[in-house]
Amino acid sequence: MGTITRSRRPFGIIVLVIFVSLEVNASAQQSVQRARLTIGTALLNGPTERAIDQEIQRLTTLCPYSVASCMTANLRPLDLPLANVYERADSNSRVVGTIWAVLWSRQYEQWASVGVRLEFSTPDDSQRRYVWIPDIGDWGYGIHLAGLRRRGEWVQMFGGPFPESAWVAHETPSFSVRVESIEGDILALNGVLMRTDQRGRRHRLRRSGVFIIERVEGNTVILRQESPSDMACGDPERERVPKPTVRFRAAARDFFDVDGVPRFSVVYTKGC
Repeated sequence: MGTITRSRRPFGIIVLVIFVSLEVNASAQQSVQRARLTIGTALLNGPTERAIDQEIQRLTTLCPYSVASCMTANLRPLDLPLANVYERADSNSRVVGTIWAVLWSRQYEQWASVGVRLEFSTPDDSQRRYVWIPDIGDWGYGIHLAGLRRRGEWVQMFGGPFPESAWVAHETPSFSVRVESIEGDILALNGVLMRTDQRGRRHRLRRSGVFIIERVEGNTVILRQESPSDMACGDPERERVPKPTVRFRAAARDFFDVDGVPRFSVVYTKGC
């Protein structure tokens, strides 16, 4: 009988293939993290904005002094579709969900105002809603979203109720999202690992607080702590405060936790 020869792939080749695969995945992840060093500003447009304004005006007329009992009893339960969410950055791809604006009565003591929350639903169970943003606050200033990714005319959403791949058109009749780099922004940071050279020694530690992002160079962010003069808003005394001279450096990956949640957010949502 003839002998059966089994071909064996050398162990070194297997290790090399695994190593290359890990390197490719790490490089792709770094690319996404770098692309997500952004702040998105979402706006409610057109028919959505008009419907909300009309409801607020109706309740203001109906409920003098915005008394909570009146506002709550008379608020119309409006569900306003904002945008479809697609599996890819392509309107011909599968729709994986819809973003909705929902009105609710925001109460404080004996008064109330009209609040807006954003919800998400999927085609598989359109009757079930997942809360994305419980209260968008003063939506006239925009809804600030950290860590989005822009690709042409599309914006990728992350976290919350969204599936792993979730894209919306950056502008629809009812909803738009402008995405810009964090470069030049004043941000609140939460536990971002930074390094700096002081007195000839390199220090690495996690820091939280308010920082200004001076520039982004590839996968590295150069930043410093905020000074009152960075947001003086015309105040001469604040303008005279010197800016810190110590600079920090942080990797793009350290602006996100292990689940991809941004460790940064906007501080001055309404400007001066």
